[in-house]
Amino acid sequence: MKIINSIFKAYDIRGVYPTQVNEKVAYLLGRAYADFLKPKKVIVGRDVRAQSATMEKELIRGLLEQGVDVCQIGQITTDMLFFAVGHFGFDGGIAVSASHNAPEYGGFKFVRKQAIPVTGNSGLLDVKAIIQKGKFRKVYKKGKLTSLDIFADYKKFVLSFVKLAKIKPFKVVFNTLNGAMGPVIEQVVKDLPLQMIWIDKKPDPKLRKGEPNPLLPQRRADTIAIIKTHQADFGVSWDGDGDRCFFFDEKGEFVPAPFVTAILMEYIAKEKPGAKVIIDLRAIYPIVQMAQKYGIKLSLVKSGRIFMQQQLRKQNAFMAAEMTAHYFFRDNFYSDNGIIPFLMVLKLLSDKNQKLSKLLADLRKKFFMIDEIKIASPNGEKIISALKAKYIDGQQNDTDGLTVEYPNWRFNLRSSNTEPVLKLNIESTDKTLLSKKQKEIIEISKKMSK
Repeated sequence: MKIINSIFKAYDIRGVYPTQVNEKVAYLLGRAYADFLKPKKVIVGRDVRAQSATMEKELIRGLLEQGVDVCQIGQITTDMLFFAVGHFGFDGGIAVSASHNAPEYGGFKFVRKQAIPVTGNSGLLDVKAIIQKGKFRKVYKKGKLTSLDIFADYKKFVLSFVKLAKIKPFKVVFNTLNGAMGPVIEQVVKDLPLQMIWIDKKPDPKLRKGEPNPLLPQRRADTIAIIKTHQADFGVSWDGDGDRCFFFDEKGEFVPAPFVTAILMEYIAKEKPGAKVIIDLRAIYPIVQMAQKYGIKLSLVKSGRIFMQQQLRKQNAFMAAEMTAHYFFRDNFYSDNGIIPFLMVLKLLSDKNQKLSKLLADLRKKFFMIDEIKIASPNGEKIISALKAKYIDGQQNDTDGLTVEYPNWRFNLRSSNTEPVLKLNIESTDKTLLSKKQKEIIEISKKMSK
């Protein structure tokens, strides 16, 4: 079968349903995954999308036909799949999920034993090649289908990461954007002494409110309004598949992930003294200051799931944090989780007995950063070369695209791992300078794109 090349991304398989991904593609992916990894038993789960349920059935059919035993775990957050594969010792797992993409998308995330991701360079291209050849192994015994409720074990596992005996009775706004996290986080926190205000808790198979991505300003509006209306202590929102969490202070102000990572340095220093934390290069100022203050060892690495997980294993670090609000933990099978960071922030606020804005106040006065800007251009290398020449007097680093550092500002420009765009991040200790440099870099980029 001819399969659309563009659905094979750097970390997963994703495309528009049903023109790019559909039930037939799902069936072939099941067979090809089985032939590539040759697992005995795998776990399969899905996100809330209507198309995920129908594609899951065909994916499972393909796995069973290739002799693989399948354990079905139903509607889940993506990090629940990672947990299940690692905790129960399965040979692999597949989440039928398009993450935070728009409602019309469908997708698949593959992992192998120990929840190690199958990515473009570590198996996805092999899976594609098997499908394109159209020849599958002959199997004389089909696999068996079973089901498993993993929730009790998962809840116990995530709650074990944080000591929650003295949590303050905060008023918290929860917005799960009609994704998979609603029923999950409701059960995880139900025994905590919190006043809970819920927004879009019920999963919506059609995602009628749009792309379940808290990084989009329009998907933050409800959270901000409800925090102000109810005078909540803080708010938290998750993306569609629940593997990223985002915070809002009691004034409704959105907190960029690097500032969340920064305040977690104090928590980590207290709970895991001497721990090492891995971060990506894109936005680092507040994190570096807090790590130095609390004696946390930092390691700066290339952004992207596979690089964060590889370095987490290699360096035996406690945690890896990305600017995109992915938090990976050594003791979580080196995988990311969207609940553990929430529990850590909750514990920190309880111990300090402070408002989130108070914890962030000094950092917000000292450090300023832009929201990541996407630059669509066919001349990415030309743009990077021009910026290298323009900022030749800065300290340059090509670990992850182009990073240039000056005493009071820095920027990173890199090719996206998942989209045909460049991504720009700038931070500074001077808000006016930040705006000036943003305009300067954008102008150069536009000029080089012509």
